Amino acid sequence: MHTELISIILCTRDKNLLNPLVLKSINEQTYSVTELIIEEGVGNNNILRNRGFEKSNGVYIFFLDEDCILHPNCLLLLYEQLMKCIVDFTYCNYERTGELSGIQKGKNFDVETLKHMNYISTMSLIKRSIFPGFDPAIKRLQDFDLFLTICENGYKGAWVDQCLFTAIYKKGDISTKGIDDWLAWVNIVKNKHKLL
Repeated sequence: MHTELISIILCTRDKNLLNPLVLKSINEQTYSVTELIIEEGVGNNNILRNRGFEKSNGVYIFFLDEDCILHPNCLLLLYEQLMKCIVDFTYCNYERTGELSGIQKGKNFDVETLKHMNYISTMSLIKRSIFPGFDPAIKRLQDFDLFLTICENGYKGAWVDQCLFTAIYKKGDISTKGIDDWLAWVNIVKNKHKLL
């Protein structure tokens, strides 16, 4: 029986405009020992995420974007993999729909690979005790920056090779701004982590 609390921290621009399918997917999780913290605001998602973390009580935390719909066994499989592999965080594949499409696959955990490419999503299960906070100065590739920081601190993860959520990409979202913006932020994040 699962008794350890997972805090789901959901950031949104407007609670009233939240996709009901996102909330439904939270309620249908097969891992049921959870709390939901919704942080509302316009602007810097990293500030909202950190604020939500301060309000949370879970042994484990799961940051959820407002455009992501969880599969029913998402938290359960991430938790079971974390227990099985005795690691500090777990991550998975996901499906993209909307302006971007296709399966986004992770990779077996390897710090050297992570130095060169981002393969871990924000939607990952993380031990509360290792969470370093999101850097408010990083406006894109926040997941890349976060997991580089976590790995610099000596922590390890494990991959669940299954699609456990669906991400909806809309025109105008930060993830659809194009290759030039993406490359600029890759350089910003890599320059921040020169010592890795």
